Amino acid sequence: MDRFYERLAEVLEEDKVGPDDVLASFEQWDSLTALSVVAMIDEHYAVNISAEDLASTRTAGALEALVAAKRTP
Repeated sequence: MDRFYERLAEVLEEDKVGPDDVLASFEQWDSLTALSVVAMIDEHYAVNISAEDLASTRTAGALEALVAAKRTP
């Protein structure tokens, strides 16, 4: 997916985010940031993910895979 990790890094206020990075390990990771991630995914990828989906997603790569799976008709 085009620029997924760049966009995620912007939301997390990080220089770089990779697929193996654990979301909860980022200093900025909190409920407001989680909401911002959900909004970013909706805006750029037209995918709605639930709070449960996000809570069960441990890494940035798993989040990307979840978004990609939900984009596939």
